[in-house]
Amino acid sequence: FTPDGRVTYWRADGRSRTRVVAFDLHTPAAQETWARVSGEPGYALHPNGRELYFTRTDSFRDIYSYHDLFRRDLRTGRIERLTYGMRAREPDVSPDGRLIAFTTNEAGTTHLVVAELHDIPGTARRLLENERFEQVFNPRFSPDGRFLAIERWQRGGYRDIALVEVETGRVTAITHDRAQDTSPVWSADGRTLYFSSDRTGIANIYAHDVASGRLSQITNVVAGAYQPAISPDGNHLVYVGYTSYGFDLFHLDLRGVR
Repeated sequence: FTPDGRVTYWRADGRSRTRVVAFDLHTPAAQETWARVSGEPGYALHPNGRELYFTRTDSFRDIYSYHDLFRRDLRTGRIERLTYGMRAREPDVSPDGRLIAFTTNEAGTTHLVVAELHDIPGTARRLLENERFEQVFNPRFSPDGRFLAIERWQRGGYRDIALVEVETGRVTAITHDRAQDTSPVWSADGRTLYFSSDRTGIANIYAHDVASGRLSQITNVVAGAYQPAISPDGNHLVYVGYTSYGFDLFHLDLRGVR
């Protein structure tokens, strides 16, 4: 969701070039292409609403093809490359627009990195350095910018949600169980963390109350609900759902759930 309540999503339909698309929740048929992109589905909108940060593979030293970060000016269409050979993916921009978080790959292991937006290569620091072959995905800044919610894969096949303090790198586990917990996202007030989990055998969307630790199941589907997004007013949930037709976007009015 954008600050004004529009929905944006990454679309790959196998028939046209991948793109980031935006629409108003009340008129979903009227869709606008914001940017044609290539590479990974992870992207982030700057708080100013005018810049889109995304990942794609590009040449490095003429012989390598690595994931790197790019910025697209939504007003002019100008694209600027921000990193070179960093193997950087899944960007997210802090609420104050000063920092960018992303993951980097090294020898089959991914790490969590934070940098200042004005000079990513010069200010990048590893906030979470994983053990060999462990992975981190989908970093998302909390509304106050103090924490990053992450999805983490660790030895033993654990795929859980955790919080990482931006200043210190301190990690706090939110889940640690045999369920596959993915795609964390914050409510606008920072009180709730939503994510997808298959803890019942089917992936559904859950809400974790940050203060109390209480976990609530939000959706109850039969084929899978993934990648939640919450509107700024907290009243609407949009998620990727799976059916016999493939993956599509679904909407749930949370005013009838809470």
